[in-house]
Amino acid sequence: MAESDFPPDNVTYRVLLQGYLKNQYYDDIEILIHEMDGRRYSLDATTLSLLLDQIAAGEVTCF
Repeated sequence: MAESDFPPDNVTYRVLLQGYLKNQYYDDIEILIHEMDGRRYSLDATTLSLLLDQIAAGEVTCF
């Protein structure tokens, strides 16, 4: 994404994270969250809720 003329924004990150969560791509989630943090983006309420639900269910263990 960074190499394109259109850098990612909050919407891009939100869509990617929600897709990764729904498909259980946990390694990609961790990488994307670290990238977001480096760019000073934060999770929106819906995506955070999805992530917390999967952590509570014991499905996400990489954080």
